[in-house]
Amino acid sequence: MFYITKTFKVPMGHRLSELEGSRCIKFHGHNFCIEITVKSEVLNKNNMVIDFSKLKDLVNDRIDSWDHGMFLNKNDQSIDSKLCNLHYTDGDPTAEYLCKYLYYEISDILPESIKMHSVSIWETDTSKATYQED
Repeated sequence: MFYITKTFKVPMGHRLSELEGSRCIKFHGHNFCIEITVKSEVLNKNNMVIDFSKLKDLVNDRIDSWDHGMFLNKNDQSIDSKLCNLHYTDGDPTAEYLCKYLYYEISDILPESIKMHSVSIWETDTSKATYQED
């Protein structure tokens, strides 16, 4: 099996509206580092899983709107959507939740011979979440 990983940097904000007693209940932001790892049993005619620039384009199609955006729980109506680029999720937009969400978003647009391996999101230099299916 062959694996490749592409890293993306995205400054964005979120609020964990259900996390009582935590600083994360307030609006805040991170310089998220997103790692996308894909895999294939075969290499293409250029001896690659996929060209890194092609993977970059596919992922950027999904995350460009995240840049300087704000993620909120869909039940959290505490901010006016005219003030910023809002994204709503079914639950609190934790790093874990965003990993799983992005895993399926990218899976749906990959060429047939390429499969998702994992998505990792670093909120800080010391805090990382990963989603993968075995």
